[in-house]
Amino acid sequence: VAQQEKVRELERNRIGRDIHDDLGQSLLALKIELSMLHVSTNGAHPAINDKLGRMSASLGETIKSLRAIINDLRPAALDAGLQSAVERQLDEFSRINGIRYELNAGEHAFDGGADAAIDAAIDTIVFRILQESLSNVVRHAQATEVKIALHRCSERLTMKVQDNGVGMPGNRASHGCGLLGIKDRVRAIGGEFAIDSEPGAGTLLSLTIPLGRPALAPGSGMTQ
Repeated sequence: VAQQEKVRELERNRIGRDIHDDLGQSLLALKIELSMLHVSTNGAHPAINDKLGRMSASLGETIKSLRAIINDLRPAALDAGLQSAVERQLDEFSRINGIRYELNAGEHAFDGGADAAIDAAIDTIVFRILQESLSNVVRHAQATEVKIALHRCSERLTMKVQDNGVGMPGNRASHGCGLLGIKDRVRAIGGEFAIDSEPGAGTLLSLTIPLGRPALAPGSGMTQ
C-alpha cells in the first residue's frame, strides 16, 4: 500500500509541475499580452477594449482555477513541512471563524521516515483530512472549540479532531458532510477511520494511518 501511494504521489507531483511549467506559463504570457492590448485600445476602440477587458478577466479566473488544481495535487502549504502547514491552517481557521483550537502534537508527530515520497504522500493526506475536518466544524458543528491530537510512532500515525458542537445524528455521521471523502482517503492507504458523535455532544473524528510493516506477533514463526 505504501509503495502504491508513493507512486501516486510522485505522479501527482509530476503532473503538478508539468501543468505549472507548461500550461501555467503559457496562460500567464497570454494574460500579459491581453492586458497590453487592453491598455493600447483604451479610448480608441471602445468595443474592442471592452471585449479585451472581459477576455482578460476570464483568463485571470482560468489561471486562478489552474492554480487551485495544482494546489490540490500537492498543497503549496506543505512546501514548508507538515508542522508549519498544520499550524498555519489552524491559526487561519481560528482567526477567520472565531473558533478556539488546541493542538496536542506528540514528540515525533512531524518526524519523517526514510522515504521522502511516502512521507510526502502521508503529509498530503493528513493535511487534506485536517482541512476537511475543520471545514465540517465550520459548516455544521456550531462549535466554539476544536481539539486536534496528532501522534506518530514507527508503525502508525494517528490524528483526532474533536469539537464541542451540536453533534450529528447517526445517518449524517456515517454519510454526510464530506466524511465519505475522508473515509475513502484513509482506506485507500490501508488506514482506519471512525466517527463518534451524538446530538448535543460534539463530534470526534479518529484516523490511523499505517507507516510501515506491522509488527510481528511473538512466536509467529515469520521472518523479516
